[in-house]
Amino acid sequence: MNARLSKLDSIPWQTLSHAYGSADDVPRLLRALQTAVPDVKDEDSPVRQLFGNIWHQGTVYEATSYAVPFLIELAADTRTPERVRVLDLLAAIARGTSFLDVHEPFLRARDRDALRSASWLKRWVRSLSAPRRERSFQSEKARELEWVAKARQAVDTGFDEFVEMTNEGSEVRYAAAHVLAQLPARAASIGPLLRQLLEKESRTLYRAGLILLLGDVGKKSEETISLLLKVARDGDVVQRRAAAITIGRLKPAPLPARARQIVVEAIEDEDRVDIFLGLPWSVEPTIDHRDLFDCLNKADHEAIACTLIERLETRTAGDATVDTLLDLLFPMAGFGGTTPIRTAANVSPLQLRAIRAMADAWKHDQRLFGHISLFQWGLPDTRRGLRKLAAHRR
Repeated sequence: MNARLSKLDSIPWQTLSHAYGSADDVPRLLRALQTAVPDVKDEDSPVRQLFGNIWHQGTVYEATSYAVPFLIELAADTRTPERVRVLDLLAAIARGTSFLDVHEPFLRARDRDALRSASWLKRWVRSLSAPRRERSFQSEKARELEWVAKARQAVDTGFDEFVEMTNEGSEVRYAAAHVLAQLPARAASIGPLLRQLLEKESRTLYRAGLILLLGDVGKKSEETISLLLKVARDGDVVQRRAAAITIGRLKPAPLPARARQIVVEAIEDEDRVDIFLGLPWSVEPTIDHRDLFDCLNKADHEAIACTLIERLETRTAGDATVDTLLDLLFPMAGFGGTTPIRTAANVSPLQLRAIRAMADAWKHDQRLFGHISLFQWGLPDTRRGLRKLAAHRR
């Protein structure tokens, strides 16, 4: 048995908490990773269960930092069957957040109806006076933020092991690089390491993955910007998409013409996320087309919107076209804010054209709108309501 895992029972897991309460199940799951069958996707997979309890939908917990050293040891052990997925969990933990910190704007919103539907919060609201609620909220948030800091520090202690794993020849190399890219305190070291890996890699998909990781690192060095511009000029389509996304995250200024061109191409691309399928981590959580919008000016936005509207009008649009067009022309309010209701009196001619195109497209292809609620963007949430708004003239 792994020497580090032999110390599992020295930790009082039953007194620690995770997303579902007591963390007394964590040692069993960690031990199960030593013999887990790779690629098991059902609820019996120990790594999937750990993805649900010590890391849950982006948030980390009291028990998380205690589990990290064991996960690092398992990832470094070549006998561990699911090393890549263990590394993916470590990367997720490194960028984990506090539930209360992230949701504070929503928690403080005037409309608390949805909030009070949660039984635990309803009891909490009723049990405390307003001053005590505030003190309790701030105390709980501070405690959660301490968990976040400890979890990130725990992942950082595995830096040398992760670097060593990038010397391997399997997908473990890229999964380890993914973890390293989530350690901002190490950015000065990780950027050069990723660029070195890129120089040695000839396969398009993995080169694209490494380019995306430079965006995760977030360091806008001259070397990284120069590399991105070279890819913008000479790279194939997959690498150009990756370079555009990383440019969107780093936002070099001024933006060279060729870089601007690949950013526009990426925004208009229906397969902006699917093009990276096959990497040993999911890129979707780190790709936000609004980062790309921010690189461009109003005229660029309008030109892109016209292209997307034309796809709706000619029945060539996919889900990504609808999502991008909505975020581009009908931006939502910030978290906890209220998005204005769109009416014929307060939409622009270009917005009205988009509304009409969406109403007509919805009539012919309901699938396009089955995955979203238009109300988030201040638009009618039914086909009839959208048609009614589209019929009005300003």
